[in-house]
Amino acid sequence: MESSLEMSAVTMTVTAVISGLFPLKSKPVQAIIMSMSWLDQLPAILHTVQYSSKLSDTGSINTSPTTVTPVTISPAYPSVDPCYNYTELNDPWRSINNTHASVINCDTTVSWSGWYRLFINNMSAHIPDTCVAQSSCGTNIPLWIRGGHPTVTDGVVTRDVCGHYRNYCCYYGSFPIKVKACPGNYYVYELVIPTKCNLAYCAAVTNIISTDTTVTPETTSAGNVV
Repeated sequence: MESSLEMSAVTMTVTAVISGLFPLKSKPVQAIIMSMSWLDQLPAILHTVQYSSKLSDTGSINTSPTTVTPVTISPAYPSVDPCYNYTELNDPWRSINNTHASVINCDTTVSWSGWYRLFINNMSAHIPDTCVAQSSCGTNIPLWIRGGHPTVTDGVVTRDVCGHYRNYCCYYGSFPIKVKACPGNYYVYELVIPTKCNLAYCAAVTNIISTDTTVTPETTSAGNVV
């Protein structure tokens, strides 16, 4: 019993010394040092002091709340709406009213890439979807699309391209193109190089009557469809 109490007193004193509460040369500490009976218990005392020190050392523990911020991962190749990602094609010579021009244009010389929105003198325009007059649109063989324009809800559609020549509205067939109707009453086209020269895409100033979901173009007709 006496040995147990002695060990407890020594343990507390050593702990106090390590914690800085008692100087090493203070009388209580010196008295214990002079008592040699506790040396046999020194390993157990040191183990107890070490354990107590770990329990009391909370300064390195982060007790602040942890905030988790969600991360939004975007796809590597997000979809791009051509209605808002297009190149403006503002060529007044493409007008259906430009007939028998002195300068003949050909769209095989253009490096077509991606989607285009047509303008005539900064006015929104569209490719006609009915036959146009031969030698109009600043070229010999004007190109128009067959099958009509889509509505907004149709999304992207494919349309055949015709070239009017020798009084045949679709004497020349060119490569098909993609067309999309956009909110805001305009169209965009994925244009490609025509099959030959002198073929060029026509443009007509757009006059659209719009409902909530349907876009209806004003089409210009010249000549008879054969």
